[in-house]
Parts: sequence; C-alpha cells; structure tokens
Amino acid sequence: MRGNAPTTKVHYAGKEDDFIIFIDDVEEFQKWQKDKSIPIAQFISGWKIFVTHKHGAQGTLDGASNQLMDNEFGTHKEEEVVRMILEKGTVKESEVRLLFFDGFYSSFLLSFAARTMVNPYLMNNVLLAVASQRAQLGSTVAGEMDR
Repeated sequence: MRGNAPTTKVHYAGKEDDFIIFIDDVEEFQKWQKDKSIPIAQFISGWKIFVTHKHGAQGTLDGASNQLMDNEFGTHKEEEVVRMILEKGTVKESEVRLLFFDGFYSSFLLSFAARTMVNPYLMNNVLLAVASQRAQLGSTVAGEMDR
C-alpha cells in the first residue's frame, strides 16, 4: 500500500551549500519561533544536518561535514548550527511517498534514516524497490500455488 505523508523541513541557502533540517512537530516549531525557551529537541527530527550540494531544498541529502559547517556558520557544534538554520532558514512542506510494510508506515524508517545520517530519500527509494520485489515474488509464488 502506498500513500503520501507530509514532511516539513527548514532549508537554509548558504554561501557554499544548501542545508536542511527535518521538523517533526510544526506546531512546537512555531511556538519556539516566539519563545526560544522551548527545547529544540522537542520538534526536530534528530540532530542531523543535511546538505544538498547546491540543489536547493530538493537535492540529494548527505550529512553535513564539520568543515562545511565551520565554513558556513563559523562552528560545527550541531546545536548552534541547528539554531542558526532554524532562525535564518525557510520552512518547506512537501509530501513523501510512503509504503506500508507489515503494519508499519515506512515513515518510521525514514525517521530512523534521518537520525542515523542515512539519506531518507534514498531509504525511501530502497523501500519502494523492496516492495516491488516483494510484490513480484508474491505474485510468482501465488501463480505457482495455483498450478
């Protein structure tokens, strides 16, 4: 089963690269914009900072290196960089095509990917390929059982 799920990210167009942070709770993020005493950890999807290699908010995501963060923000301390991206970046909402696996949406796996520095879009494409293979295998097995 496939579906679309909204995903929210903050995009910061830097001098050398584009930086992305994923947001889990948009309402908490909006509250944080007015009240900085709210912990950032309550609304971001892990402390992972991604770059798109100057492809805007839609490019392939890779983990930001310390050197890239130092060059752009003057530090590679994740908490400081995340704060700067959240304060100066632009909120982007989009839909991610999701799969349904054995009772769990792959959004769980995409969230895991974001927290472990695995490219979530790559992970989603892998999941789509696995689902396609499972569907083909399932129809082949069912066809042989009918004989």
